[in-house]
Amino acid sequence: MPFSSTKGRPCPACHNTDTAKNVALHEKQSFCATLCFGSIYLLIRKAFSPTKVICHDCGTVQSSRTIDNNIALIILLLLITLFVIGCIVS
Repeated sequence: MPFSSTKGRPCPACHNTDTAKNVALHEKQSFCATLCFGSIYLLIRKAFSPTKVICHDCGTVQSSRTIDNNIALIILLLLITLFVIGCIVS
């Protein structure tokens, strides 16, 4: 069986809950970007890359934001705020 059968968000097309993340849809991280920019690159990538979910019945692919995306975005905004405050103070 190529897909794991888990209950996820309802599909917008057929309203079935047999949806899950598909590993084949996940893009690999760039080694060069990770090497040059480190964790900031990974944080930005996580904050702005929606999770792609596929419906196992009709094959519809939907993009959605998860709690991980929102946490990464909050951490990124806090780092930018601290950087701006540090520049203003010094």
